[in-house]
Amino acid sequence: MELIHTCQLCGHGKTKKSYEIDRFKSYGAVHRFNNFLEELIKVLNYFRAFAILIRVRRLNGFILDSGCGRGEIIDVFEKIGWRGIGTELNARTASDALKKNIKVITSEKITEYANANKGSLDLITSIHNLEHIEDLNLFMETCNLLLKSNGEFVVEVPNFDSYQSKMAGYRWIYLDVDNHRHHFTKKSLGILLSKHGFRYKFLNTWSIKFGTLGMILSILSKVSKTHNAYQFKSIKGLKFGLNLILKSTILVLLAPFGFLLEIITVIFGRGSVIKVMAIKND
Repeated sequence: MELIHTCQLCGHGKTKKSYEIDRFKSYGAVHRFNNFLEELIKVLNYFRAFAILIRVRRLNGFILDSGCGRGEIIDVFEKIGWRGIGTELNARTASDALKKNIKVITSEKITEYANANKGSLDLITSIHNLEHIEDLNLFMETCNLLLKSNGEFVVEVPNFDSYQSKMAGYRWIYLDVDNHRHHFTKKSLGILLSKHGFRYKFLNTWSIKFGTLGMILSILSKVSKTHNAYQFKSIKGLKFGLNLILKSTILVLLAPFGFLLEIITVIFGRGSVIKVMAIKND
């Protein structure tokens, strides 16, 4: 993993190459996969939104979803009485959220918004967004500024210290050095949160969306020596036909084994993601 500098104290990784912000404006287009996968992803995103809602245990409030994408999280919260706003760098992706009548501001304007709306939010969600951010300290300061006292902050990032990551090495699909600036461990994320005035309420490493798939591709990487991302790209854009049926069958056959292995890694705190709910200190 020569492309990543790893801290010897906390295990945090930082991609050595630099990025241009304009490239991220085209990252994560609205429809990146074939129709079946698109619909499956939407279902899983709504499932995640309901899971967050259950953890929050409130029927109203004000939520900001950082990197809101299609807007599923805000959509769920607004339907039960919350107010919501999203930030998104990619205008194409944000268009799906706008169609749901969700208010979206560009990620570049979040600091300006925070200065005008200090202490206004009950909840901030940052789902697979933190790893893309260059200046983590500025982002965390902004989140702290926006949240009320005892406001909640939900974060989900790939787990750099997961067994998947160790198994696949640089081939791990969620490493994604072309797009991920930071690579978190539980320790490094905890240090970042504590530094900016947050304390843990909940932490686990289980993901129904990323866990089993990541484990299957990591297993295949040991056999084929092919980068996980290439394996996935060879599936996600396929149209219906023999090739899609063959590759889908392989995934289905490996799914129970991948699921079982991922459950075992989660028991030891080494699943595919780090999922945290933190509370802003008084």
